[in-house]
Amino acid sequence: MKYHIDSVIMAEQSLLGALMQEPEKLVEVKATIDPEDFYDERNKDIYSAILRLDEMEIIPDTTTIFEEINNSGAFRNVDASLYIVDLYDVTPSSRNIMHYANLVKRYSIYREIRLALLNSTEEMNQGNADIDSLTATLFDQVERAMERAKTSQFKNMKDVTDEVFKEILARMAGEGQNVAIPTGYGALDRIVGFGKGDLIILAARPAMGKNSFCTKYRT
Repeated sequence: MKYHIDSVIMAEQSLLGALMQEPEKLVEVKATIDPEDFYDERNKDIYSAILRLDEMEIIPDTTTIFEEINNSGAFRNVDASLYIVDLYDVTPSSRNIMHYANLVKRYSIYREIRLALLNSTEEMNQGNADIDSLTATLFDQVERAMERAKTSQFKNMKDVTDEVFKEILARMAGEGQNVAIPTGYGALDRIVGFGKGDLIILAARPAMGKNSFCTKYRT
């Protein structure tokens, strides 16, 4: 991968434009990308605004992002509205959004490793660096950068199981959120329910009505 500033800026702009076109993809993107991964300060401010809007459960589009940018005081002396609209317009396709995200992450890691090497080289050129300390510091910095490169969207099965059981207990206690798709069976909705993105496995002995039950909710 060759590092060119123009390529970095293009990847960041394409990622932000794709997020405006398909805001629901933010769930995948934010598992990989942090605001600090952006090189351009304007792009970093926009991505931070998108994350704040998501926390407030507001869909990030050109209008809401512009308002959030204004409220945060970012983009001083810059026409934020034009830049944000341009991001939306120049993005070739939101279909490649995770490719853009991976590019942004790789460029960010490249800068982090490059900075570590430059700092180490400067200390060596000064002639007063302890080689053992310098090597250990450089190794730690590079190792941290490589760990960031291994960011995964997958969770440990134990963590997922704990989250599910906590949610079930909360629903049984009347503390859980409303399910996305009511089943028509109040007791079932309170305990489990059909939530967005859920994988529901229905198991029972033969001839217990599994097919009939599933047919009722087939879309």
